Amino acid sequence: MNYKTLPNITDRQKEIIDLAFRFRFINRIQIQRLLNHKDPKRINAWLKDLVNKKYLGRIYSHKLLENTKPAIYYLDNNG
Repeated sequence: MNYKTLPNITDRQKEIIDLAFRFRFINRIQIQRLLNHKDPKRINAWLKDLVNKKYLGRIYSHKLLENTKPAIYYLDNNG
């Protein structure tokens, strides 16, 4: 049997995936509050890594006045 090997992720990133599974759609502010984490830069780095590894999908609009809203994350194929 050929199993697809998934990229490695940290324990905190696994917690983020669990939160996305539990709430279906979640943004960075909600993740930061649920994890009791103070640094938004680190959470953004984790989320960017998870999106690049196809664990999470991202909904974000680059249109004027809509780009002030936080991105919304959901489970993707590997999640």
